[in-house]
Amino acid sequence: MLSVKIDHGKQPTASEGSDVRFLCEIKANPWVIDVGWLSEDGRMMNEPDIGVIIANNTLIIKRVQRKHAGNYQCYATNSEGTGHSEKVYLKVNYSPVCQAGQKIVYGVAKGEPARVECSVDAEPSDVSFRWNFNNSNEQHDILSFTSSGPTSVATYIPRTLKDFGKLYCWAKNKVGDQQIPCIFNVIPAGPPDQVRNCSVTNYTSDSLRVECEEGYDGGLQQKFYLEVYNEAQEYLEKNLTRLEPVFHVQDITAATEYILVIYAANMKGRSPSVVIKGSTEAAPRSEQGFSSESINIILGVMIGVVAALVFVAGIAVFIIRMREEEREAGSREGPTRE
Repeated sequence: MLSVKIDHGKQPTASEGSDVRFLCEIKANPWVIDVGWLSEDGRMMNEPDIGVIIANNTLIIKRVQRKHAGNYQCYATNSEGTGHSEKVYLKVNYSPVCQAGQKIVYGVAKGEPARVECSVDAEPSDVSFRWNFNNSNEQHDILSFTSSGPTSVATYIPRTLKDFGKLYCWAKNKVGDQQIPCIFNVIPAGPPDQVRNCSVTNYTSDSLRVECEEGYDGGLQQKFYLEVYNEAQEYLEKNLTRLEPVFHVQDITAATEYILVIYAANMKGRSPSVVIKGSTEAAPRSEQGFSSESINIILGVMIGVVAALVFVAGIAVFIIRMREEEREAGSREGPTRE
């Protein structure tokens, strides 16, 4: 008989930085020969250096962090087999931190409102916010903002050039205040920067692929443009618009040199252009029609066929004439008398 469960007293909840202790309660006959612990990442090892201590049937996590949240389970093995406890979810409460991947640069004109969005991760997620403006000359609190759950949106209007600078966003929950603020830059909006490192990464007889690295967007959403000029004929053959500086140009002429003009644009204007060259491959022979070599072969075959026909016709004419001459000779001799 083997019975295993975790004694945690209640649904375990810990604040970041505290210690957590689990006890694996075992009923077994014969007694167990192995006891272990499982987390979301698999079997746990005794690693005191990183704060994970396994001693007999006890698991201790020192200075628990957000990454330790998740399900835990103990198991025990005797000669009858292996038994597992039910999974127990460890909830870790922590003070707010900035969400990754947020927009951090906002470009606006003087007198134009910037709606700056600040999002945090926190447990519990019931948070409150405060905002502050700071530049090299002054700092002051921002009172015009709204909040919903873990997100706050501040409306900030720069009236003069001195009003451009950094906005700081802090949140707090019952665990504590956010230690490192989320920082956003409010800058004068302008045209985007030039794209960089443009190259033709793939080409066929009727297509080209052009890739670039985008530059600074000027604080506004930008789009990317490609103009494809036939170098020999000097005319615009294709133009494309994309949200990323990657273009796949299709249905263009084989064995042709092209001038490729790439630039970005936003509501404030366009960037300087980047100009590169690209070319398509020659079309495969099957697509080119008959080559001169193929034409020579065909002409040779046709001449041979015509010569053969003339030869056959000449023989036929010769045979017919021979027979006619034989008939005429017979008719001149007349019938034979006995």
